Amino acid sequence: MVRKQFESVRVDLPENWTPPDGPLIIAANHPSWWDPMIASLIAAQWFPNRDHISAMNADMLERHAVLKKLGFLPVNQSSLSSVRAFLQQATTRLRDNNAVLWITPQGHFADSRHRPIKFAPGIAHLAKNVPTLSIQPAALEYTYWDTKKPNVLISLCAPISATEPNAPELAEKLLENQLDHLASLAIVRDPELFSTQL
Repeated sequence: MVRKQFESVRVDLPENWTPPDGPLIIAANHPSWWDPMIASLIAAQWFPNRDHISAMNADMLERHAVLKKLGFLPVNQSSLSSVRAFLQQATTRLRDNNAVLWITPQGHFADSRHRPIKFAPGIAHLAKNVPTLSIQPAALEYTYWDTKKPNVLISLCAPISATEPNAPELAEKLLENQLDHLASLAIVRDPELFSTQL
């Protein structure tokens, strides 16, 4: 699906970046319906042997059965018991050093230029209960350059430890900065500034 609909998937990585060891949260912005598919593609390329977890709005997941087949877990954000059950499952799995949790902690679709970025409280709960984990902000943008298909652009900064003071708030600010950085790269329209994943 991604190959048919997009010109490329391109990633901007920090110098000498390697996927962090240990439990990891990838905290991305949520500009598009395509985000879970892009996350699945990147997960397979970067972390082929890791245990991947991801949540999705239960109603959306019901409407898009293809994502169910990829292992996304339903969460009803208006149901405290549903959110609690997901956080409990995510906490348990993140205590295994092999787990990667993919989330869009804004909790809703938002344009990549929307400011300020505010995370729902779940990420703070996970950071508190799994102090060994790292949080990796990931900026996403979909942009047209010189062809009829759009490009998927992804930009990462260095991950932070959950033990950093106010780690969730720091991750919000880092994601904002990364989105601004990605926008500046998108304007240049130079694929050489990115590592091409697809």
